[in-house]
Amino acid sequence: PPAVQHRRHPGGRGGGGGGAVRYRVRVDAVAGDDFCNHLGFIAGEGYKGSALNSAQAWCIEMDTGKVSVDGRQTGAALPARPAQGDVVVLELDLQQRQVSVSLEGSDVPPVTSSWSPSASPVFLAASFRRVGWQISILPDDAEAARAAGPPEWAAEEREGLALLPPHQTLFSGGDGRRVAP
Repeated sequence: PPAVQHRRHPGGRGGGGGGAVRYRVRVDAVAGDDFCNHLGFIAGEGYKGSALNSAQAWCIEMDTGKVSVDGRQTGAALPARPAQGDVVVLELDLQQRQVSVSLEGSDVPPVTSSWSPSASPVFLAASFRRVGWQISILPDDAEAARAAGPPEWAAEEREGLALLPPHQTLFSGGDGRRVAP
């Protein structure tokens, strides 16, 4: 079964404080079609799924670009499946109960769908059954500005934020190995 790798949503304990958060995820290597190759979000620390196309999850199927919410396809999809070198932009806004996804540099507007997870916190997650997939979370200028944030922000809000070094590979393959940056 695929291994789910995840990173905590920077909204902190409740998973949604502070509005939208944006992630840029580059596809560094692809490794074969499989309906269990996903990128998206999971809700709750007790998430038990082995892929992201199940309850308490929002995802895109990397082989088709199709969007699934809580295990059901929405009928929405990216204009093309993510390919090697593409940067997938995911924006999560738990206050508005929406997730948007797009391919960076595309003229096509983002695909937006509703998602109201009943568990928290929310994590950015990836699940690949085929060995050889590689993705990297890229830094985002908006995230850096938010992390620096005004001093009046609550300390616990700032604690939940993390800046990643450029081009850090977080996950490779379906065997659950973490790849050192």
